[in-house]
Amino acid sequence: MDDLNSVLLGMESIIDRYLVKGIIMHTKDYSMYYGNHIQGVDIEKGLTLGNLLSGTRARTGLYGSQKDCSESLVLELSRTGLAFEEKLKSIELKRCACIVPSRYMEHPRCTIGLGDAFAAGMQLSFIK
Repeated sequence: MDDLNSVLLGMESIIDRYLVKGIIMHTKDYSMYYGNHIQGVDIEKGLTLGNLLSGTRARTGLYGSQKDCSESLVLELSRTGLAFEEKLKSIELKRCACIVPSRYMEHPRCTIGLGDAFAAGMQLSFIK
């Protein structure tokens, strides 16, 4: 998980094996989409909102309010996520890719429901 080339190779293998159009991945350091371009969908917005909602849940232990989400924005971005985002710019890809670094926190209050919170934020990118 700490080598972007390996992550991309793994995602490419999954796409080829299961014939899906793309994969969304969420980690403590970043979220990422890798796959075909999806017309009319702002993937970066979805990844950002997913990170914000799940990060706020991790920080507060609650599904956050707008105020809670705003307060999460003061946390620094993950150094690993930032490094992956920068490295992605220099890699030649077969498909579309987008990485959004997560807000870093040393000791999350809660980890239950983070995937659900991320998925809820991600779904917002599909609303027209």
